[in-house]
Amino acid sequence: MEIREADIRHFGKFENQKISFYPGINIICGENESGKSTIHAFIRAMFFGIDTRRSRSGRMDEYTLREPWDNPSWFSGSLRLVQGSDVYRIERQFNRKDRRLSLVRENDGTEFEPDDGQMTMLLGGLSEDAFRNTVFISQAGATTDEGLAEELRRYLINIQESGDGTLDLGAARNMLMRQKKELEQERKTALSEAETKAAQKRLELEYACIAAEKLENRLRAAPMEMPGAGELSETEAVPKSEEKGTESEKETAEDPVLKHFLKLFSVLTGLGGVLSALCAVLLGLHAAGILMALLSFFLFAVCVGGISRLLMPQTDRHAEDGSRQTEGAKEDIQSREGGSRETEKTDRAVLLREQESAREHCRVLREELKGLEAESDRLRSGDIRVEALDLAMERIARVSATRCRLSGSQFIREASAILSRITEGRYESLSFDAQMQVRVNTEDRLLYLWQLSYGTMNQIYFALRMAAGEMLSEDRLPVILDETFAMYDDHRLEAVLRWLDETGRQVILFTCRSREKEILERVRRGR
Repeated sequence: MEIREADIRHFGKFENQKISFYPGINIICGENESGKSTIHAFIRAMFFGIDTRRSRSGRMDEYTLREPWDNPSWFSGSLRLVQGSDVYRIERQFNRKDRRLSLVRENDGTEFEPDDGQMTMLLGGLSEDAFRNTVFISQAGATTDEGLAEELRRYLINIQESGDGTLDLGAARNMLMRQKKELEQERKTALSEAETKAAQKRLELEYACIAAEKLENRLRAAPMEMPGAGELSETEAVPKSEEKGTESEKETAEDPVLKHFLKLFSVLTGLGGVLSALCAVLLGLHAAGILMALLSFFLFAVCVGGISRLLMPQTDRHAEDGSRQTEGAKEDIQSREGGSRETEKTDRAVLLREQESAREHCRVLREELKGLEAESDRLRSGDIRVEALDLAMERIARVSATRCRLSGSQFIREASAILSRITEGRYESLSFDAQMQVRVNTEDRLLYLWQLSYGTMNQIYFALRMAAGEMLSEDRLPVILDETFAMYDDHRLEAVLRWLDETGRQVILFTCRSREKEILERVRRGR
């Protein structure tokens, strides 16, 4: 794939600016602040867009840095590509509110959907991370970041497992890590819930035990039965108010002397009346006087007799009434006492039932609390599912380390060959340890990068990038460089330009000096 034209409509300082590119090495020379890095960033943005998130480091984010100077709302551009015999045009809107992407094949006017995989096909399957760390090198960015090492690990493992790089053990490991994280979060949530429920159950059990203890105390204080109930005397059974009201009648009814006196007085009064009448006849009194005397005695006798008869029944009646009242009072008291005993028996039965219910409730709460505490202990001790995921990831890690060592030989050979060419044979062999740390083999020793000069380290990293680009991409993509060789001396620069020119691939090199052009012309003349 080759880039033919960049149409920078509104991007940074540029507006309606078109730049054409050609096969082979394209050197774009310009002074500082002329916009070389902006064009470099525009090419990458046309492939992958611009991240609109704010920078965490405090530096200006990419979106703000590349936003058009004059009219920020017009933020767009297009890029024309050639792949084989097909010509493609990429059009993008970069505005936060309008981020449209259009991919058109100009040969027949076919427009592809952004997510149908056509853009990935044009880039040879490279992700943005791999693109940044292989063929796209920014200013002072000859070294790679962690993304390249991860891309290489994944590719080297996959290529050995499946033969074509389609098997992604790294993705499988990431999936397992996500599952582990979800399970751990689930376990943490479940443990928190179990501990909260256990605390609530302890409090509920405490209150239930207090209630049961109160019922025990009430049962101990309640009498079993009222002794001697219903055995009151006749005198105690009579209410005191009634006793006072009938005291005189009781004394009269219970006095026999008074009773006999009244009877005797009635008899004597009747005899007196008869004797008076006889005396009147014997003495020759007038018949009318005798009649009056008899009548008066008769009336007197009747009155006295009636009084005596009235007194006797009244006294007996009071006695009978008093007796009946006494019996009624006794029955009433017995009835009340019987009811009281029945009530006490009923209350005690209720208390016993409540006590039994309270004990059962406490027992159930203890069982539930025991279950919650057991669940909390189980969750604290770990999850067998998490342990299984750890085991699976450990096995994948062992396989990854093994496969990296076995399948990295092709990558090492490619990188070593490039390094040997651009160092003119000074360093011919590279190696990697299990952590993908680069080491350089010399005739005398095995060196780490920090033991080499800065210029040599830049050459090694460049060789690694180019070799990774060859392995990770299914197509030979353009190499886009921004002041990549600023720290190279002329001898190193000549060697790397010679190698790039011999590869025949498209190179777009931005520089602020003219020496790249001069050295490239010298290289081509020397062939």
